Amino acid sequence: MQIAGTFNEVVRQRGEVKAKKTDQELIEGCLNDDRVSQHELYHRYASKMFVVCLRYAKTHEDAEDILIEGFLKVFTNLAYFKGKSSLGTWIHTVMVNSAISYYRKHKKHIETRFLEDYPTTEVQSIYFSESDQISEKELLTLIQAIPEPFKTVFNLYAFEGYSYEQIAQMLDIHIGTARSRMSKGKAWLQNKLKSINETIG
Repeated sequence: MQIAGTFNEVVRQRGEVKAKKTDQELIEGCLNDDRVSQHELYHRYASKMFVVCLRYAKTHEDAEDILIEGFLKVFTNLAYFKGKSSLGTWIHTVMVNSAISYYRKHKKHIETRFLEDYPTTEVQSIYFSESDQISEKELLTLIQAIPEPFKTVFNLYAFEGYSYEQIAQMLDIHIGTARSRMSKGKAWLQNKLKSINETIG
């Protein structure tokens, strides 16, 4: 036991065993302009946040733009993080807000022809069921392919849990428009899932 204890002490002194920094330690390091902490914080959350960005983006390049813009906001506003939620939750919110900003910035380029392409019939409230024979990666690809302006509303409602009132305020649209876009986004996704299941089945 004494030998083991001595060995562990030597290892610690040599710095060969480095404890993983906590989020709070990373925050403090980032606020002190520590590049190592900034690098570690980015790589701790980048992969998860990229998936969030992909849901809102049309292409991988767009998702990367949203991710970069989001992390710039994270590092710029880190001093305002009060710890009322986890750091991951806060960063997630920043990424969603960055996606909304990206949507607004490119709003005039969205093809409005999609607005009349899908019926307004309400589909079932369950988006995905166990009978849907599709992988998580394939599902993400489908969600990414939902036409705008339906996709942004779909993500905000189905994944982020915002109400139609909140979405309408975020995107500067009427509540009825938010409901309609959500309905059409669900209808588009359900039709794609149905086609895939029929093909596989």
